[in-house]
Amino acid sequence: MTSRNPLSRVTIGSVSRNIYECVNPGKVPKGYLSEVMALDEEQAMQHLRWMLTKDNLSQDMYLLGPPSPYRRMLALSYAELTNRPLELVTLSADTTEGDLKQRREIQVSPSTGRTGVIFSDQPPVRAALEGGILVLDGIERAERNVLPLLNNLLENREINLESGALIVSHERYKELKREYADRSNIVPAHEDFRVVGLGLPVGPWKGEKLDPPLRSRFQCLRVDPPSPTSIYSSLPPSTTSKSLTSLTSALLTSSSSSSHAGLHPTFPVLTLPRTVSLQSTFPEESTRSLLSTTYPHTTQTLPPHATTEGMKQSANSFYLACTRLNLPPSPPTSPYKLSSVSPLTETTADLTFTSSSSGNSVTTGPVPSGPGIEAIPRDPDFILSPTPSSALTQMLQSHVVGSDILLLSSKGGGKSSLSREFCSTLGYSPKLFTLYKDLSSRDLLQRRSTDTSGSTSWEPSPLIEAALEGQVCVLDGVEKLSAGALKTLQQLCVERECFLPDGTRLVRHDRYDSIEDASDGVGRIHPGFRVVALGTVQEGKKTGLLDDDLAAMFRTVHLPDPGPGELADILQQRFPGLEAGVIDRISVLHNDLTTSRADDAGVSRLSIRNMVRVAAEVESRGGGEEHLAEALNGVLMKGLLPPFQQEVLDEILSNAAIRTAETKNIEGEMDTLIASLKMPSPANPELVPSPAFFHIPMHDKIITNLLRSFQSGSKATLLIGNQGVGKNKLCDRVLQILNMEREYIQLHRDSTVSSLTLTPTITDGKVVWEDSPLVRAVIHGRALMVDEGDKAQEEVVGVLKSLVEDREMRLSDGRRIVDPLKASPSDPNDIPIHPSFRLIVLANRPGFPFLGNDFFRVVGDCFNSHVIPNPDLESEVQLLKNYASNADENVIRKLAGAFGELRDLADKGDITYPYSTREAVATVRHIEAFPSDGMVKALSNVLDFDTFDEQGWKVLRGVFNKHGIPVAEGREARGGGGIVVDLAKREKVKDVKEVNWEPKFAKGSQARAELVHLEGKRWSLPSPTRVPYTVEEGRVDKFTHLVRSWNGAGGGYYSKAEKIVVGTDRTKGPTVHVLNVGPVCLNSFSGAIEGERTKSTLDIEDNLPYFLPSSGVAIEAIGSKLLVYLPSGDCAMVVNPDTGACKYIPIPGAHEVGVVNRAKGFFGGGKKKGKRESGQGSIIGGEDGNEVLLYQKGGNSICLLEDFVGGDGTARWIDLGDDAVIEGVTVASWADGEWLVQDKNGSTMKVDFDAASGNYTVSTSTKKCPVEGMRVVSASVPPEHLQEDPTCRGLVGDNVSYATTVGKVSDGTFYVSDREDADDSKVKVGLRWEGEGGWATVRDNGKEDALEVVNVSESERREVGLDGKVVDAERVGPDHVVTLKADGKVELWEFGEESLDRELKSFREMLGLGDVAKDGEGVKALTLEYENLRDGSEGQSWNPPKLEAPKEGQWDDKNEAHVGGSNWAGGTGGSNTAGLGGRGGPWRLDRGHKVHQVSDEMKEQVSEENKELAREMAQKALEDKLKSINMGEEEYHTYEGLVMPIKGDIGNLRNGLMAVEGRRKERGWLKNQKVGELDDSKLVDGVAGERFVFKRRGVPEGEGGNPIKQPKKIRFVMDCSGSMYRFNGQDGRLDRSLEAAALIMESFQGMEERFDYSIVGHSGDRPVIPLVDFGDPPKSEAERMKILRTMVAHTQFTRSGDHTLEAIRQAKVDVIGDGGDADADEYVVIAVSDANLRRYGISTGQLKRIVEEKPEGAPDDLEVKTYAVFLASLGDEAEMIKRDLGAGRGYVCKDTSVLPKVIREILSGLRGL
Repeated sequence: MTSRNPLSRVTIGSVSRNIYECVNPGKVPKGYLSEVMALDEEQAMQHLRWMLTKDNLSQDMYLLGPPSPYRRMLALSYAELTNRPLELVTLSADTTEGDLKQRREIQVSPSTGRTGVIFSDQPPVRAALEGGILVLDGIERAERNVLPLLNNLLENREINLESGALIVSHERYKELKREYADRSNIVPAHEDFRVVGLGLPVGPWKGEKLDPPLRSRFQCLRVDPPSPTSIYSSLPPSTTSKSLTSLTSALLTSSSSSSHAGLHPTFPVLTLPRTVSLQSTFPEESTRSLLSTTYPHTTQTLPPHATTEGMKQSANSFYLACTRLNLPPSPPTSPYKLSSVSPLTETTADLTFTSSSSGNSVTTGPVPSGPGIEAIPRDPDFILSPTPSSALTQMLQSHVVGSDILLLSSKGGGKSSLSREFCSTLGYSPKLFTLYKDLSSRDLLQRRSTDTSGSTSWEPSPLIEAALEGQVCVLDGVEKLSAGALKTLQQLCVERECFLPDGTRLVRHDRYDSIEDASDGVGRIHPGFRVVALGTVQEGKKTGLLDDDLAAMFRTVHLPDPGPGELADILQQRFPGLEAGVIDRISVLHNDLTTSRADDAGVSRLSIRNMVRVAAEVESRGGGEEHLAEALNGVLMKGLLPPFQQEVLDEILSNAAIRTAETKNIEGEMDTLIASLKMPSPANPELVPSPAFFHIPMHDKIITNLLRSFQSGSKATLLIGNQGVGKNKLCDRVLQILNMEREYIQLHRDSTVSSLTLTPTITDGKVVWEDSPLVRAVIHGRALMVDEGDKAQEEVVGVLKSLVEDREMRLSDGRRIVDPLKASPSDPNDIPIHPSFRLIVLANRPGFPFLGNDFFRVVGDCFNSHVIPNPDLESEVQLLKNYASNADENVIRKLAGAFGELRDLADKGDITYPYSTREAVATVRHIEAFPSDGMVKALSNVLDFDTFDEQGWKVLRGVFNKHGIPVAEGREARGGGGIVVDLAKREKVKDVKEVNWEPKFAKGSQARAELVHLEGKRWSLPSPTRVPYTVEEGRVDKFTHLVRSWNGAGGGYYSKAEKIVVGTDRTKGPTVHVLNVGPVCLNSFSGAIEGERTKSTLDIEDNLPYFLPSSGVAIEAIGSKLLVYLPSGDCAMVVNPDTGACKYIPIPGAHEVGVVNRAKGFFGGGKKKGKRESGQGSIIGGEDGNEVLLYQKGGNSICLLEDFVGGDGTARWIDLGDDAVIEGVTVASWADGEWLVQDKNGSTMKVDFDAASGNYTVSTSTKKCPVEGMRVVSASVPPEHLQEDPTCRGLVGDNVSYATTVGKVSDGTFYVSDREDADDSKVKVGLRWEGEGGWATVRDNGKEDALEVVNVSESERREVGLDGKVVDAERVGPDHVVTLKADGKVELWEFGEESLDRELKSFREMLGLGDVAKDGEGVKALTLEYENLRDGSEGQSWNPPKLEAPKEGQWDDKNEAHVGGSNWAGGTGGSNTAGLGGRGGPWRLDRGHKVHQVSDEMKEQVSEENKELAREMAQKALEDKLKSINMGEEEYHTYEGLVMPIKGDIGNLRNGLMAVEGRRKERGWLKNQKVGELDDSKLVDGVAGERFVFKRRGVPEGEGGNPIKQPKKIRFVMDCSGSMYRFNGQDGRLDRSLEAAALIMESFQGMEERFDYSIVGHSGDRPVIPLVDFGDPPKSEAERMKILRTMVAHTQFTRSGDHTLEAIRQAKVDVIGDGGDADADEYVVIAVSDANLRRYGISTGQLKRIVEEKPEGAPDDLEVKTYAVFLASLGDEAEMIKRDLGAGRGYVCKDTSVLPKVIREILSGLRGL
């Protein structure tokens, strides 16, 4: 307590106050009064007079004003003026009751060893007792309801303390003392105790408003900082320039005006003296450059998204002021460059700078420096190019004038390297302080600990260590701290004074030296102390690092990315082994990958660190361009991107001339690499992993890359990929190969920074820190595997950056992990990093469904990153075979193919769970151990998770069925449910009989077919497009002849399938070719039976050299090539379907050689008058593959085309006569030259052709052939009673099951098996059937066609109905037939007896039935038996409960999921109540939960009586529902009919949106709680008895106490123009538009908190038709139906026209409102339209400009992402627009089921999703 004998008296104006002697002079501020007076004496006197007035009135004071240290300096000046001790509390969100009253401390007596608790008074208590001044700095930053605990202290000077003491006012104390003399627990508050609050006006600036009771106890004074004029007047006139004075005055006026308060950043006027000093010291430095470090808001080099609108306005104001003053623009770099550093003492040096423009030198000094100017090693890899050199100059200039530095750059921009260069230049050994989010303001200064005796103590942070030792403290990651926490350092940075949590006061060196009697509680801050804060300006986010308060703390230096030329120079110097082309391409990519394009591609911009890593990787592989793409894939994590973003990235890479990485064969490289490695013997072999590992090609490649990176010295490796891809096993295998010990740590949601490094425990009352696996690995040189790196919070994994990049990490116990070169051997707290230490992090891919942190984005660029994909098909098959060596390889291949497709669907977003190899391995292991269970039952172990998701299960079932795994619906999906074999019955055919035909051909005259040599022309069609194709398996619920089917039709709307042929290829096996017309295109399908399924499409008609009519086109397979015959175009073509190579063979008109042809075709026009017919062309292939017959149905001539494969071709024409009308042609024998022609009039013509001479005769017979519709299919086996005869021919016909003939067909002897008399079917296609020595036919039975296969040797046939009409058929191999329907459906049938037996056996095994199961039978029911080994008694059995009458059920207001049972309405899978998936309920009721489906058998148990009652209840409920929503029954059913087909799509989209919602609501840790889990960082406080030492999960609040709530605003623009109605009948575009609108409204229902959406339409009448307003989505079916009807009405009655462009432009304006709503963090416009723009003169260029332009009136930093989705198109207009808009901006969606995926893709590209 101060003495009451006054020393002096101070008077200001008319106000006076006595000055008393202070018993603790070390707490009285020194030097502030003179500094405040020097700034503006008159202003200071006015403020101090007011404070004297309030002090005399015993009133507490509140100094309110804009951000500035001036208010705090004024408060300290007043304490100095009145000679009063000062206590200061810098408030933040971390301030608790213990910081304001008393803190418990544990004290162990050195003499007795007894432990006791003492109470340490905190600043408010000390000030109250000592009569000091308590300064509460930053009141607006304190959390609500913290400061009110001081209310009684302020009002009555009373406060209860934890120690039991009661502080009362000195008057009250005197009264109590008189009445109660022995009240030792009562202590008086000093009468001179005063409180001075410092705060910002909340409103213009962020923060908490004062609690009204607290506010009423203060007297307020507005305090503005001094004006620049007054500050300049205090400086020597020669040091101040007119331009600087004018600029700063203009900026201060702009920022401090009331209209701009809080919007424009406040100009830090108190930094002007240092700015003036810099200008006088460095006269050639531009004024603009100097002010850019003082007031960084003037710079225009910061990324646009990092700055606020106010900052941009400040920059514009600054630019205008510079223009008026005729100031030249700032040069890109400083003219000064450091030329020498000359040490003067151990702590000072002279710095000499030389100007590059004038050559003049400037020597500054002495300036503070470190002792190791020459000793500290420089980084040899750091290239000091012009950009970092200029930034270094600015940093050194700031150091010269004593300023701390804030160094800003983009992520990976070189901040850490530049800060190290700065320290090395000045000889400092920097103290690295890695910051993270959970670091409290107290932790920035000190941390609590216990000493060796168990007493609590305080340990200094690296920042305080640097302050006391005179070192540089590098604060790495200041952007991670809350603004409040960082601002607590303002007094340290600005005034070089600080109050520590343990009560110590640190003061500036000169002020400390002026204290006559400095106590132990005062410390001296070294003059050489500096702070270098490193901050990342994150792209796409506004930064808090340009805050008003921070501008006063630091001089800001921005390190921009180097330009292209400078970047190339850096890479060339650093990596001389790189080819020049590599550097050029990296530079181009760096420029092209802008923030916007990077967002579209789902990647980050290339940082300097990224580019250096890429260059190093390429150089290590030889430096060639061929390695660039693969190196970039690792840095950009291309393998983790969804397909549409990969497409965007590929386009960007292609524009930079970067070729896609080619797969390199590295077979044997792994073994060679392993043999070259030197593997030491481990000291602890038990720590070396020993995994069960099977090598497969893909994993061998990954292992090789990992070993190569280990061998090259890589210290940090990141393996990232989906779950179950083998990351752990790969890592363990590599470590096993290297014989390396491993430490393991697994992260999770509750992992903290301290738990990552050390684990604190309490032993005998002392805190003992146990080393974590990380520390042990660092010490002993082991590999640390950090598993689930994505599960911990970002700030936890972010600290790994300091270990990896900076090679330094501070531990919670005060020790420091450090690079061996920097470690001090004499310092026991230094832990040198062992040379063998390796860090390996395993992480899942970011995004849904993992919902972890994006590890790669946070810190991945510091790691050597490897994407671990799922194995390719062959690798996975090989892996699964290793786990299940006894399983059928064909079954394993099916399983691997199915899982591969599921992963593709997960990547596209069609399913939510990414099935991995882990599930596939689990399945085959089950099959291997329990083969009798079968594939389906084993699969149920991994698929049962999804069986209650109706829509998801449908997709899964379809995938497995497609791959031949019979996963069925319901209970049968689990296997063991029996098998149905549905094969055609074998039927005996009639016995063979001999039939004679005496055709008596009327022999015609002999003619000669002249040989014409053709001239083939070669060109190439565009290379065919290749994509996988999907099939629908036929053997799912039952085993049938139908193997599978798929769509073979072309892509055109009018496309029609015409012909099917099967080509042969020695490498790919049979390939099915489907010829489509309208237009002519060829679809080729490989892998129809087995192997990889690939569809290649060859566009023929649109790529011919000139127009060729395509009617009547025919096709024939000639080995692996195809012959395409275009009869209407007088030509044929030989096409290679794999390459598109084509030989065009024009065939001259037949009339040119005297042949008259009635049909219009390659024979030219006929001479005969009359109507011409255009018939279907046909090709009959020869036996040698190089001769064919060409003819047209309805024609009268045949062309023999030969030598067309290798040569240009020859042609001969056979004239059948003017009256001939060809119905069909069959070749009886190529060798004998016998051709039979069926004439349309019923006669048969025979052509005898002599190949040697070209002579032919045509004979005609009018006698009906006994084999009607006869066709010769091939050589055949004769009947049993005949000898083997090579001249035997097989025939098919309408009236026979089969027939043969020996010798020439025209000889007339047939051996036939007649059909039944009632069978009037006709043969459409006849095929040789090699598998059974017979043949197959497609027969027309009238309503449908049938496929019949005859086994001649067994005299049996099988017939299968084809469910429709077939246009063509062809055999595939010995056992299969493919049929083609007019709609393009291709069906593959199997009839080979041996192959059917083999496949049936496999089918049974997959179902777990094996050979014991019979057709149509299930398996034996399972029984549960207990065998009592004592008395032999039997077990028990239980029956399920009975059903009850239907009822609505109870309503659950909490809407929890209810599965099973019969109590709640809206449950699933239960009985009797309204819900979904159950049985016996009255109606369906969906409350948004996953559906749990009961089996059909259980449903059938509902009685008819209850079913009828349920129907009546449902009808009544429907009537009530319609009445409540004002909707008629017909209207309701119409809406339901529209929605029902897209229910699955609604579910898919809702799943994606709910995943986003779930992640948004993820909670964080709330600290300083009274309840919850013990916070490790407050363990000592807990031991000492503090209460607020817990943490709990909760939703964190944003700045100013506002919860974080930022929905995405989306406007959908729907096309309601007349074209939608006009063309709906043609392609269903209006129907799709209505489905799209319904999909949007149904899917976004209930998501309003996260997605605020609006729907508008546009038509020919107007650009905006309001449909759904923001914040007011439709709430019922009636409202949604009304919107759909409105859309239809506009399309029907609007006038012609289009307002697409105007609608999109207006939507972009409307979605942001008035410059952007505070509640929305992103803005999206999605236009859904038809592609009918050309009709209205709208070009794609116009549309692209509208999509990319900024909305009118929008701030520069606000972007509205705009997308176009086209539902229909005339021709290829939609695809053209999509291409021109650029990848990721346009979508073509001709099927509504694709729309959910499109919307998910769009939303997945938004920030925070």
